[in-house]
Parts: sequence; C-alpha cells; structure tokens
Amino acid sequence: MNQKYLYEIEKLKSEQKINDDEYYLLRTHRMAINLLEEKTLGDPENFTDRTPEEILSVIKRSIQKEGEKKFLDEREKHKETYKELYNLKKKNEKAKKT
Repeated sequence: MNQKYLYEIEKLKSEQKINDDEYYLLRTHRMAINLLEEKTLGDPENFTDRTPEEILSVIKRSIQKEGEKKFLDEREKHKETYKELYNLKKKNEKAKKT
C-alpha cells in the first residue's frame, strides 16, 4: 500500500496538484501515515487515488486549528498584559498626585 500511496503523491506533485510543502507533508508527516492506516484500515483495497488528497485536507485543517489556538492564546495574553500596563499607569498617576 505504501507504494500506491507514494506513487499517487508523486503523481499529484508532477501534475502540480500539490506544491512542494504539501508533498513534503504527505511524505514525512507522522499524521499522514497514521491517517493512511486509519482511512484504509490497512487494506490496500480501501486505498483510492483520492486518499492522499483527503489526508492532506485533514492535515491542513489540523495545522490551521493549531494556528488559530495559538493566535487566540496570544491575544488573551496581550489583553492581560494591556490590563496590567493600564493598572500600573493608573497607579503611577495616583502616586504622582499625592
């Protein structure tokens, strides 16, 4: 089955249906191998020419979710830092008045 999989991703690359980064993900990302096993249940008969593209789609969604989570975490940290700075400024202004 790995030969079929490798053949299909080579074909997608040569037909320029996937770029170099996507090709690399499909060839080397551990998630791709796990998804291949999961989607085919280890049976080569369950493999289709669409399987690599389906795997790529799942990997991209996963990466996007990770990126969104990191963004939201950073935004929350920024809000906390802004609040701290605001409170410190207020405290400083109060201290100057006294």
